[in-house]
Amino acid sequence: MKRRFITFICLLCVLSFILCSCSFGKKNEETTSSTSLSDEENTQSSGNNSTKTTDSEYVKAKSESSSNKIDATNITLSQTELSMYPLHRVTLTATVIPSSANDNNKITWKSSNTNIVTVNSGTVTAIKNGIAQVTASLPDGTVASCVITVTDKTLRQIYDSISVDIGLVLSALKDAEGNISTSEYQSNYSAYQTIISNSAALKRIQTNCYGYPLFETSLAKSKLDDFYDNLSKAKESLQKADKSNSTDIATQAPTAKQYLQKAYSLLKEVEGLLKNSK
Repeated sequence: MKRRFITFICLLCVLSFILCSCSFGKKNEETTSSTSLSDEENTQSSGNNSTKTTDSEYVKAKSESSSNKIDATNITLSQTELSMYPLHRVTLTATVIPSSANDNNKITWKSSNTNIVTVNSGTVTAIKNGIAQVTASLPDGTVASCVITVTDKTLRQIYDSISVDIGLVLSALKDAEGNISTSEYQSNYSAYQTIISNSAALKRIQTNCYGYPLFETSLAKSKLDDFYDNLSKAKESLQKADKSNSTDIATQAPTAKQYLQKAYSLLKEVEGLLKNSK
């Protein structure tokens, strides 16, 4: 009986120990969980504070940016009236006031009639006879304008634009003619190169003559056509006469000389017709 009692007491002690251990573990778990939750809340709170700071800085920066914006008060053009002729190009310059205004790079260009003139970033191109208005406007609606009158380019105006080039080409033709030889192919090659070296001037004469209404219906146009035809034949003959073959030199050099003389004469006629026109 005494033995059973002792055994019972021992079991009670073991059971009490187990219950105490479980209670202590649960308490530690709750404490750990509470600590983790507190850390997480602190982290979230810190993040929110950071976001608020960032938002505040953004608003401040935006406010400073707005305060730095300078509005334009006016816009002007380099010319308010302009006379042009077909194919003529002129660049208009827009000035924004004040020059430090933020709208300086927001200019909108427009032509009232693109059949008469077109405009691209201030560069005006005349198309045909007529009157049109080119405008430059700012985002707030402020506008500056230029009235453009397009009329045919006169023959005298054509001459003024190519007089220097005509002089260069006439001089080159004389030099080339003087170099032509019926026995020395190198001289003929030099004559050919003299003409080729003035190809830019020849091109400018074409560009400033062809396409203009008054020139297209003038006698100067047919004379210039004949000039380019004879010049082409002269160059072709010189190409054959710059070879070492004596037969080619003997036959082609005189032919080239004749074409050059004819071309020279025709260009002189064109010069006179344009220069003496009203």
